[in-house]
Amino acid sequence: MKNKIYYRLEGTGPPLVFIHGILGFWRNFYSCSQAFRENYTCLLYDQRGHGRSVYKELYTVEQLAQDLKDLLDFLQWKPVVLVGHSLGGYVSFYFAHHYPEYVKKMIIVDSSPWPVSSQREKIEEILLSLPRFFPNRVQAIEFFKQSVENHIFSSAIAHFLMASLETNSTGTIKFLFDIPGLLTLLSHMKKSSIDYPSFVKSLKTPSLILRGEHSAHFLRSDFEKTLKLNPLIIGKEIKNSGHWIHSEQPQSFIKAVQDFLS
Repeated sequence: MKNKIYYRLEGTGPPLVFIHGILGFWRNFYSCSQAFRENYTCLLYDQRGHGRSVYKELYTVEQLAQDLKDLLDFLQWKPVVLVGHSLGGYVSFYFAHHYPEYVKKMIIVDSSPWPVSSQREKIEEILLSLPRFFPNRVQAIEFFKQSVENHIFSSAIAHFLMASLETNSTGTIKFLFDIPGLLTLLSHMKKSSIDYPSFVKSLKTPSLILRGEHSAHFLRSDFEKTLKLNPLIIGKEIKNSGHWIHSEQPQSFIKAVQDFLS
């Protein structure tokens, strides 16, 4: 394929596509995907600038949606079920609006059609606080320990970021995402005129929208507004969960998706 998107396929059956959020990579959905592999072929992939899908340009939601279309065309998959978390949810909104023939059903995981600017700014702060690499794993662990103790970010965020560390050929430790590229993406999203509520209104496919009970990324008032935008939407709030529903409450997440798909 013309774009070098890294992906993995798990299981057999009709296609189920998992799209991770910003700072993530394909493995974020791996554990949950195992619950579906008997009935679906699960596609897990690294979005542009994450994991092994490394690019140095064109960091926009539009381009991320184009990458998804290129990958599905390469696999000759149409239509599919999309499962998008956070940034993956925004890509899903855009993709379903512009390429409705590719989407059979859609599950949005804690992505608000009205993005909370303060949360995007927090992600920018995290990216700006990260070194480009660590000389060794001991120093990487010490960095995150000090960051949590100094309340730069929470232990949950530290654990999430440490999952994206790998040792390169020189023995140094680096992140599995392109920090400058993702800062460019966040800047573009801040200035973008993409109208996500209108995309939700125009949805032509059954969609499940999940919100974490304690999410600061998807306000409850916005969740309630979202459910009124389109009669094809089913909404569910996952108890005792924040933004990372599939990590914090995996069994509740799996059940909600299975109930919707069946």
